[in-house]
Amino acid sequence: MQQLVKQLEASGLSEKEAALYVATLSLGIASIADIARRAGIKRPTAYLVIETLIQKKLLAQIPHGKKIHYKAESPETLLADLTTKRENTARAMPDLLTLFRQSSVVPKIRFYEGKQGLFHMYEEIFRSNEIWGIFSPEKYARVITEDEQRHFMRLLDRQGGIIHDLCEDTPATRRFLGTPYRKGLSEDRLLPKGMKVATDILVYSHTVAIVSLETLVGVVIEDKAIAQTQKMFIEELWHKAERA
Repeated sequence: MQQLVKQLEASGLSEKEAALYVATLSLGIASIADIARRAGIKRPTAYLVIETLIQKKLLAQIPHGKKIHYKAESPETLLADLTTKRENTARAMPDLLTLFRQSSVVPKIRFYEGKQGLFHMYEEIFRSNEIWGIFSPEKYARVITEDEQRHFMRLLDRQGGIIHDLCEDTPATRRFLGTPYRKGLSEDRLLPKGMKVATDILVYSHTVAIVSLETLVGVVIEDKAIAQTQKMFIEELWHKAERA
């Protein structure tokens, strides 16, 4: 009997509702005193719970002389109720999801650590159609090998993508930007001489990635508004910068 009660709880009944329903099933037609005793529930509480079971069409009142006895309805009522709830929920789901998406304003944030973490982070970034970035090629090359750089650009190429890079103006940067594997995949501009970049910032697919190539820590923020604002700043600087 206790196992049945637990199973009915899992289907949505409260513990006392399940206990009273199982007790009534086992008794057939019975008084509230007998049902409460079999279920191990105090009689005043049983009155309240029985009313909810009647409303749920799981119990029926049976006249018995001048008194009222109770009889359990078929357990199939439970299954029919669950089916109805499922169908109603399924019909409401498109509207519910629309409201959820409209109200989901909290950005998704992911963190990456170490060389391996940053490698996977860059792989995700370079699987985009368009990237806007501002970074230090010298710092980037100290962490990311040339083979890994080629790998990332191949990922971008497979997407038919392009990267717009705004870079520090140094001899090392000019050598980096002249590498053959970037040809046709990047459009590069130079920051004013002497301007240094502490982090690698990339904007892609409604997402912003910020990487510290000194401490090997990266954070990815998925938020359309944040990404649009960051892209606007980078684009403005990029269009005013010197061509590489």
